[in-house]
Amino acid sequence: MKLIRNVCTFAGALFCVNSFTTAQDVIANIDFEGRRPGDELTPNVLFAGASAFGSTGTTYNALALSSDGSNSTTTGDNQTVTAPSLLDQTNAPTTISFTTGPIGGDINGVLGLPSDQSSLYADYFFNNSAGNGVGPDGSPFTFSGLPGDTADIFVYASNPGNGVATISNAANGAQGVFTTLNGFAGRFFDNVPISAGSITGTFADLSTVGQETAVIGGISIQVVPEPTSVGLLAFGALGLLARRRRA
Repeated sequence: MKLIRNVCTFAGALFCVNSFTTAQDVIANIDFEGRRPGDELTPNVLFAGASAFGSTGTTYNALALSSDGSNSTTTGDNQTVTAPSLLDQTNAPTTISFTTGPIGGDINGVLGLPSDQSSLYADYFFNNSAGNGVGPDGSPFTFSGLPGDTADIFVYASNPGNGVATISNAANGAQGVFTTLNGFAGRFFDNVPISAGSITGTFADLSTVGQETAVIGGISIQVVPEPTSVGLLAFGALGLLARRRRA
């Protein structure tokens, strides 16, 4: 009975350690802020508010792109942009980075969505349109530095035709599901496996002719982290204690 009491007491303590050291989901949000000639009188506004995965007051990272409407790889609509070390939804730094390209940018009003979301959807990135010469291959994107095994991704877009994207290993299909989360319209990719800390995809529906153009207001990722090593070590110690008592 003494062994059982000791093990149970130790197990209870370790359960508390494991509970307090289990990492929380990490959410990072990006507002794509595009510009082209003629947009000078319309300001880019970094969106402030909820996200598909978060509540009011969530932090957004600005990813700006100024293009000139040409096919230039440096100033046109075929640029590569990167957001390193994104802030999470609480404004804390993360290890997550995001990159995409070749891509263009523009500002075009509210696109039919509620006015409180206008700054998220109105300034956007696009591919295979205007001066952007990507063609049917779309615009690849990558999340890297992801601290977990799986993630959910939400691509902000005003309608299914604008929000086309492909993530080949997504649980709910390569093109995800166009839906509304927390009041936001977009394409949802559920439970996407993370490989070597990364998830790759493409802004375009690579399986359908005529769906190579994507108009994207932003993107959010919610990572489910791995259990912390402290909790795992604690349960290992529990096993050693039980073995010692038996001896």
